Amino acid sequence: MVVARSPPYWKLMLVALDDLSIRMGDLLTLAGAVFYAIQISVASIYGRDLDVNVSTFWMFVTVAVVCSVPTVMLEPAQVAGVVWAPSLVGVLAFLSVGCTCVAILVQNLALAHVPSATGSLLLSLESPSGVLFSVLLAGEMLSARPVAGFALIFCSIVVSETKLAFLARPLREARS
Repeated sequence: MVVARSPPYWKLMLVALDDLSIRMGDLLTLAGAVFYAIQISVASIYGRDLDVNVSTFWMFVTVAVVCSVPTVMLEPAQVAGVVWAPSLVGVLAFLSVGCTCVAILVQNLALAHVPSATGSLLLSLESPSGVLFSVLLAGEMLSARPVAGFALIFCSIVVSETKLAFLARPLREARS
């Protein structure tokens, strides 16, 4: 029970941090996690009543504007120096539409059909899944820290979803 109910940042620390200090990137990651949790809650609550395709489209447009405007304002030299070759446009289209918009659409469609608590638990498998694919497809090696962090993530999902009821059943049968 303690693992499932405790704040998830300590599990994240086991997976991602090299030491126990918290830097600016770590704070930005945690801030992103807060906004991600808000997005999961909103998609789960309003996804049943709204057209998920339309809301995903507007999320995508909002993110594009919110990210593009500061980039152009704060880094004009880098933006001006970009050579818009067809290969770059293709890569950007694949990353923005295929890897982002379609992924968010599928996520929002799924979140509309499950409670937000269950959806957030299932979405916490994103990190272990990404690492699993990098191990299987690219032969990446894992250290003990990410493996321990992923084990904690899996255990917290099992505890949260089952409340360990599968352990109580053998105890009841043994007493009978």
